Formats: sequence, C-alpha cells, structure tokens
Amino acid sequence: MNPYQILGISTNATENEIKKAYYKLVNAYHPDIHPENKAYYEEKMKQINKLSHQKNNFGVRVFLLFCTYIYKRGSL
Repeated sequence: MNPYQILGISTNATENEIKKAYYKLVNAYHPDIHPENKAYYEEKMKQINKLSHQKNNFGVRVFLLFCTYIYKRGSL
C-alpha cells in the first residue's frame, strides 16, 4: 500500500499538502457522514487509518494529523 498514491499526492509533498489530502479523504469516507452505508465507509476509514500505522516517517506524520483531526472533532 503506497500512502502517497492513496492520498493522491507526490512523494515530496509538504506537511500542508498531506494534511489537506488526509482531511479530504477522512471527510469523504467518514461513516458518520454516510449512515446509509455505514459498513462500507467504516471499511474505507480502516484503510485510511492504516496509513498511520506504517513504520516510516510518513506513517508518523499521518498519525499525528489523524490525532489532530480526532481531537478537533472532540472524540479524543
């Protein structure tokens, strides 16, 4: 799984570009936004969240962005 390809960004993307792409995916596939097909969107979110578990610098960067997103939503 290539995280850059999933996010639709280049491998030399800036932090801001990663953040925008990640938030775009999270907002597009969040199951709370799509209650009509919750199981499908929960699976999509699992795939998106796997990006943060990669054992490299990109994974750490995405994990921190995810934590920021959850904190802002009030779920942390």
